[in-house]
Amino acid sequence: MSAKVVSVPHYKVDAEGSIRGRGHARRDTIEWAIPILWPEKLITLPMRGPRPTLKGETRILLRLQEMCPSRRIPPTP
Repeated sequence: MSAKVVSVPHYKVDAEGSIRGRGHARRDTIEWAIPILWPEKLITLPMRGPRPTLKGETRILLRLQEMCPSRRIPPTP
């Protein structure tokens, strides 16, 4: 089955169903302003991204993209 993420508490979800992380804009600006830290920032740049880490029991609202087959239960007399 394919599904799309519709909602996650405390995170923004775009139209494609990707969860957008908040990031660290202030921290990154300060670290990029100090040239001695640039080699470390360049090495860790590919590892970073808007990939939020969700906690163990986070509620996620999904939208199914295809029909779910269901059994028909005959009515009881």
